[in-house]
Amino acid sequence: MQIEAIKAEQLTEQHRTAWSTLQRADSALHNPSFCPGFTEAVASVRDDVEIAVLRDEGRYVGFLPFHRTRHNVGLPIGTVLTDMHGLIVDSKLEWDPLELLRECGLAAWKFDHLIATQSPFEPYIQCVEESPYMDLRHGYEAYVEDRRSSGSSSIKRAASKARKLERDVGPIRFVLNDEGDHAFDTVLDWKRQQLAEMHCVDMFQSDWVVDVLKAIRQTQTEDFAGMVSTLYAGDQLVAAQIGMRGTQVISSWIPTFNSAFQKYSPGLLMHLEMAKAAAAKGIDRIDLGRGHNQMKASLRSAAIPLALGAVDRRPLNRIICHGWYRTRDLVYASPLKGLPLRSYRRVRSWLT
Repeated sequence: MQIEAIKAEQLTEQHRTAWSTLQRADSALHNPSFCPGFTEAVASVRDDVEIAVLRDEGRYVGFLPFHRTRHNVGLPIGTVLTDMHGLIVDSKLEWDPLELLRECGLAAWKFDHLIATQSPFEPYIQCVEESPYMDLRHGYEAYVEDRRSSGSSSIKRAASKARKLERDVGPIRFVLNDEGDHAFDTVLDWKRQQLAEMHCVDMFQSDWVVDVLKAIRQTQTEDFAGMVSTLYAGDQLVAAQIGMRGTQVISSWIPTFNSAFQKYSPGLLMHLEMAKAAAAKGIDRIDLGRGHNQMKASLRSAAIPLALGAVDRRPLNRIICHGWYRTRDLVYASPLKGLPLRSYRRVRSWLT
């Protein structure tokens, strides 16, 4: 097997075709973050994007997009914007992560949203977390029935709140892809406010982050597209999200809502409307993103395991990485975790 790292501008149509074929063949890779269109949108803004290309007997059998730092450390494509990552690869292929790094001239590759089922990475995983999703394979009504049969009353409560929202404010209207600039700008403003309230570093202060979001929003192809979904009550925007669409999966990427309408559970209402519209278009799944909150617990059908850790060729750094994640576990387990957790988030943001 031959492995080489190429610059994003060297990606050919043959590469793109093979990449898309590998991605569609494995349901674990259906999240839009794995699409070549996502990598190309990021590369249109940043000049540090490379792709590891794996060939076997003349065939392209694997692709790993990454950012190369000045210390030859690889970071997942999109860094703070990534939803999922991993090697887009023929599932029958045997490969070695350390060999992959050596051939690309990388000292390490760090990951925090890695598809945990990619077994060659198992020795390098420090912890695993869940990314919940809404299962729409059998349509919206089947999804609703599954939630009801599981004992969840969230759908019933959402219907009641939707009726109250309409009585108090105005008719509900959902747009799967709102092309107006107002919705996009509003999502960024609301998320900035939320990050400030959570004492997190505002990633949207980085020009490249906003520029990548704009590039993705402008990408509208059959295989990959950006989208801004919105929920209105009357003429009031009550919830919105910046997301991405692949051929079978929508990523609910950057969701937010108008705090003035919080009592109506606007995020929950928007995601249910999104599920209805997505199922009608043949979408199989809506990924809700790694982590837990009340809304995700109400909507989830199941979850995808995502891993955190690093493949590192430097022995000392492997020890430091292990210690970092043990410290992280202690932070999350602390009974006074508010302050240390905020500090951890700041440090993590600076290191990304």
